[in-house]
Amino acid sequence: MLAWVYGEMGKDGYARFWAEKAAEKGLALGQYVIGDCYMYGAGGQVKNEATGVEWYRKAALQGDCEAQYYLGRAYEDGMGVAVDRAEARKWYGRAADQGKQLAANALMRMYNEDMEDREQRNAQVWTKVVPTPEPKSEPEPKPEPK
Repeated sequence: MLAWVYGEMGKDGYARFWAEKAAEKGLALGQYVIGDCYMYGAGGQVKNEATGVEWYRKAALQGDCEAQYYLGRAYEDGMGVAVDRAEARKWYGRAADQGKQLAANALMRMYNEDMEDREQRNAQVWTKVVPTPEPKSEPEPKPEPK
């Protein structure tokens, strides 16, 4: 909380110092805040998305829903990790289960995108199908004998 107070006062260096102390003690909120500092280069920290993801993961595994949401975003957008939509959905789902509305919205958006992708793939397959001639409903008349 002291880190948050200093952050609100615009004293980023102090805020990061106290967040680091909390993170080193294993407190999820401190780990999430440090993750943000690395992910976005905040608090005087040099930007390093991969390190930010590591800190988010530590906090997310402890159940911090903010860290879970931002870890999902990292996987969806490929920030510090390779893009992995399944992993993004997993972390969004954990945060949504705790009531994080942004995570629930992200899950719904991803679901809609997946449905659109499937529909486009189906349409591409259907347009490549060569139609077969319909069988004639009536037999050809036979020539009459002479």
